[in-house]
Amino acid sequence: MYESSSSWAPHHRAAREVHSCHETFQSSLGEKPEKELKKVPRVVVVVVFVLAIRQITKRIQNEETWKVVFKQMEQERRQDIRADLQQRQTNTDRLMQMSGQPVVAQELQAVVVPHNIVGFLFSCHTSA
Repeated sequence: MYESSSSWAPHHRAAREVHSCHETFQSSLGEKPEKELKKVPRVVVVVVFVLAIRQITKRIQNEETWKVVFKQMEQERRQDIRADLQQRQTNTDRLMQMSGQPVVAQELQAVVVPHNIVGFLFSCHTSA
């Protein structure tokens, strides 16, 4: 019945069904109909995808680079502010000494205050 039809053809048996040495991507192309093979990405599509991925990774890398640079700038700014405050304190101490006023001891000024003072005090209170 189907054999007399002009559009009927026996299905091509997959080569990998015949022998296991044909278990490759190239051999599996023969078992798919032509309509399905047209859905396989062509070289142009793959090249466009590769270029798009490169652009995306370039932008992400650029953002990450700027994040690192910004953190470094913030750290340098903090160091500059601390150096400026130390210089101001030194000048204030010098003026107080020249005017005869009592100068605050340097060891009291060198006390480091933690960034999160509330958490620091809470941890000291709970550990004691």
